[in-house]
Amino acid sequence: MIAHETDISIQAIFNEIQTNLYEAGLKWFTTVDVLNSLQDQYNKLVAQICPIEHSTFIPKISQPYYDLRQIPDFMYVSGIFNPTNNTWLEGLTYKQMKATYQTYLAIGEPQFINIIDLYRIMAWPYPVAASGVLYILYKAQAPTISMSHIPILPYSTAGQLLEFMTTADLMEQARELKKASIWWARALRSNPLTKQVSLYEQCKREAQALARMDRELVLEPYRWIFHGGTFNDTMWINNEVPTGTVDGVNATFTLAKVPNPTSSLLLTKNGQILYESVGYSLSGQTITYATGYIPQVAGESVDLIRAWYQTA
Repeated sequence: MIAHETDISIQAIFNEIQTNLYEAGLKWFTTVDVLNSLQDQYNKLVAQICPIEHSTFIPKISQPYYDLRQIPDFMYVSGIFNPTNNTWLEGLTYKQMKATYQTYLAIGEPQFINIIDLYRIMAWPYPVAASGVLYILYKAQAPTISMSHIPILPYSTAGQLLEFMTTADLMEQARELKKASIWWARALRSNPLTKQVSLYEQCKREAQALARMDRELVLEPYRWIFHGGTFNDTMWINNEVPTGTVDGVNATFTLAKVPNPTSSLLLTKNGQILYESVGYSLSGQTITYATGYIPQVAGESVDLIRAWYQTA
């Protein structure tokens, strides 16, 4: 995640937008109207400038195709690391893949990646008996705002940029198109005569300049992996079956050790990632599954639960 957030909260930006609307005689917009527009403009800026980078693990599967929509805030992939062979997957086109392997059904540890679309990738070769995980570095969507939220955008421009763009959007909704164009110009228009760049361009350049520093922060907790560490290392628990009765009623299971950091825990049920506060809660070594996510048993079919996590 980008480290250089604005020092201005959504509440402060909201207040400026309200002032702009009142001065323009547009007093009928509700708090919900303004926040919805702010969210839309925030989503737009994050999608265009891509300042938020996150990382997670996903379990390997016994086929080449992965759907990354299982990651809740996923926007698009920026890198994949296979800790089993200590390799960043190399990007190849489908034509290059066929020339290399003749077929995409090559068996082995993933070494190459082909981007199918924003959400789906092809990783090959692929393991017949899948075990372990892939480390995913990805660009993330904008989080849902609240009044206390601080936008995850470069601090020097984001407050004004969100204020101007949201004001323009709301004025367009009110059919005040001339007034809206003035606010859009304040946010987006550069002046080639004075060589003054727009707020949007400034924000974009700052995000690019900060990208390397922020990627280092994202990668730092996993630095040991890239220097030869493996998931058999004593600091990682790999493919653990949490202790507890799978009967469709019991929601409490126990890990062998305490995840440290807690964010390193990757919990799956039947190969699907569950996310904390949605599918389960974690307290020390104790996992409590949420309603609707409790492991089930039906005849001879039993839900398979697995956990990967760091311990130190």
